[in-house]
Amino acid sequence: MRTFFLIFILFIVVDTLYAQGNELRIRMGAELETDITERLGVEVNPEIRLQSKNELEESLIELGVKYELFKYLGIAARYRVSSLPDNNNLQHRFAFDVKPNISISNLKIKYRLRFTNYTDFDIQTENKSGYIRNKLICQYDFNDFPLTPYVSAELFYRKEQNDFNKSRYGVGILQKLNKKTDIDVYYLYQKKHKKEKYSHIIGVAFKIEI
Repeated sequence: MRTFFLIFILFIVVDTLYAQGNELRIRMGAELETDITERLGVEVNPEIRLQSKNELEESLIELGVKYELFKYLGIAARYRVSSLPDNNNLQHRFAFDVKPNISISNLKIKYRLRFTNYTDFDIQTENKSGYIRNKLICQYDFNDFPLTPYVSAELFYRKEQNDFNKSRYGVGILQKLNKKTDIDVYYLYQKKHKKEKYSHIIGVAFKIEI
C-alpha cells in the first residue's frame, strides 16, 4: 500500500510540474546487484529516460564492479552504453568511484567522488569533457519503519574548462518491499550555472539483490 501511495504522490508532482510549464525529465530503472565474495560485487543497471511530453531522451545499460576496501571505504568502476532516439551511434561512458561513508546512530552519511569521461547532459554533443563529480548523501533509517528518507547534493566540475558548470539537489524515499528488493522514489532539481537553465527530474528505481 505504501508503494502505491509513493507512486501516486509522484504522479501528482509530475502533473503539477507539467502544468507549470517546467522542463521535466522522468527516469525509470532498476539496479540489479549480486555479491561475488564478501567484498566484491557486480551490478547491472538498465534505465529509460524521458524528456518533456514523454518523448524518449535516452535508453541505457550500465555495468559495474565494486569492491569494499575497508568498512567505511569502497571503490567502483562502471561502463555505460546508451542509445539516443535520433542518433544511430552508441554512446560509451566510463566512470571510477571512490565512496567513503560513515554512520552515526541511525544517520548514514555517504560521499561519492566520481571521475568520468563525460556526463549525462552532454550526450548529444561531440564536445564532451571529462568530469569530476562530488556527491553527498545523508540518509536516516527510522527504527521499525519501512520508509527511509534521504537528501543529496552534487557538484559537476568540468576538467578541460576548469569550472563548476552544474549542480544537482535531491530528495528521495527508499522503501523495502521484501528482503531483497527496495524501491527508490526521488526528485532532483538540476541547474546549469552559465546558461542559467533549470530542470526537474523525477525518478523511480527498483534495487534488487540477486
